[in-house]
Amino acid sequence: EIGPALDELRQKGARSLVLDLRDNPGGEQGNIRMLLAKFAPAPMAPSFEERTSAQWTTGFTFAHARGPLADWNTVVLANQYTAAESEVVAGVLKIWGFPVLGSRTRGDAGIVEQFDLADGGALRLTVKKYFLPDGTTPEGTGITPTIEAADDPKTPNDELVEKAAELLRRKL
Repeated sequence: EIGPALDELRQKGARSLVLDLRDNPGGEQGNIRMLLAKFAPAPMAPSFEERTSAQWTTGFTFAHARGPLADWNTVVLANQYTAAESEVVAGVLKIWGFPVLGSRTRGDAGIVEQFDLADGGALRLTVKKYFLPDGTTPEGTGITPTIEAADDPKTPNDELVEKAAELLRRKL
């Protein structure tokens, strides 16, 4: 769980972070609420909205206070395999002013449930979609990074991490 690890880093005096969401297929809603609350720029900052297809109910999740990491120098790494809840985190942090480095995310910000059919087939339905504070959804389009960059898998170095570290050094 990332929450206690971030708290420990903060207690040790850390003030910068590279949040690597590359190749992350998502997570649980409770975890993304907790993570986003740590970076919230102000009390009552909206983070994301859930819309369920069955009843078309909506509801934004709000931060209860300014997050303890809101002033951290943070760079978010994302790629085409960053999906679902991880896309929501990348999108919200981008709206809140944290740079996203990498490539466009997957565009899969919905919750899909599979229903087995009597004939052995299956029906997959999107039962919930996420919306960002600006009213957009990553579903179908993904999150466009602030800075497009790629890692060369043929080299031993991770160029995205190096670029993120360079951005953080320039801010300090």
